[in-house]
Amino acid sequence: NPWTVMNLVPGMMMDREDVGGAESGQQSSMYGHGASDDDTTWNVDGANITDPSAIGAAPGYLNVNAYEELQITLGNNDITAQTGGVQLNFVSKRAGIRYGGDFLLYVEDVAWEMTQDLPDYYVARGWNSPGINRLYQYGINFGGPVIKDKLWFFGSYAIQDIHGRTLVGDEDATWLISGYFKVNFQLGNTSGDFHLSHDAKKKWGRTVLSRAQQDTGTLFDQDGPGWVYTGSLQHVMGNLMLTAKFAYSDGGFVLDPRGSDIDEDGFNTGADWQRRYGPTEFFGSLYHYDTNRNTLNMSVNGNYFAEDVAGGDHEIRFGVDYYWGNTTTQSLYPN
Repeated sequence: NPWTVMNLVPGMMMDREDVGGAESGQQSSMYGHGASDDDTTWNVDGANITDPSAIGAAPGYLNVNAYEELQITLGNNDITAQTGGVQLNFVSKRAGIRYGGDFLLYVEDVAWEMTQDLPDYYVARGWNSPGINRLYQYGINFGGPVIKDKLWFFGSYAIQDIHGRTLVGDEDATWLISGYFKVNFQLGNTSGDFHLSHDAKKKWGRTVLSRAQQDTGTLFDQDGPGWVYTGSLQHVMGNLMLTAKFAYSDGGFVLDPRGSDIDEDGFNTGADWQRRYGPTEFFGSLYHYDTNRNTLNMSVNGNYFAEDVAGGDHEIRFGVDYYWGNTTTQSLYPN
């Protein structure tokens, strides 16, 4: 997953260790060269798709196997970057002159896991060793030409089926479903592309505190987020290159507590939410949460290459950037 890759970047600090994929179903916080994690910007093919409500967070769980490369910048950011923090850019794959693709399959299973004696305080509390019961990751990428040397397509689809094992021994199940479809064209000095992607997360038994501090009714079942649309158009006129880009994200997700239901009138019915202190524990049910998070980012940029002027060659860059984000949330508390 992206955060495991980022853990390999020199100077990057992560808030957790992803041992054997145990953290694959939940994103990590990261810090690069002292920058706030709120300044992290996520991009696909240079278009900003950052979550507008959890600033610095990813809008979805992008599957790194579906992309050509992951570009990570910790400093000396480009002038077009909207923030001074970590910049992440997922470069999607492009089709060539022939039809081609690849299939991927990774398998991890508890049968291959090392076993060891648990500490005494684990045994006294009836706890188990957290880990992975199974982790399957599989997908396919395929593309090729539509019109020779002018129009191409490429598509990708993948699933991560993650079944973790919690401290109390029950299962933490997550499905990450990701895919995209893109077309790109080249007509003389004009080129462009359109990209549609969907990165959904389904998680059963999400916690707020920890599995050892919550009963079954206070666990969330999660569904979301949504779709991202990006596109670009580029034209070259002599030493001038003009580029226009847009990105629209239709995001959001739902957290549904197991201890209650939403009735036909829109009320959260069922068990009351009970909270006990010392240590803090949740019982009964929890609030129902849903959010809709949409963004629009548009930009027009120009690069002019002035050759042999004042004894040297120069690049002059200019442009305009527009960003809009809108978020609505609703929390329905039991009864």
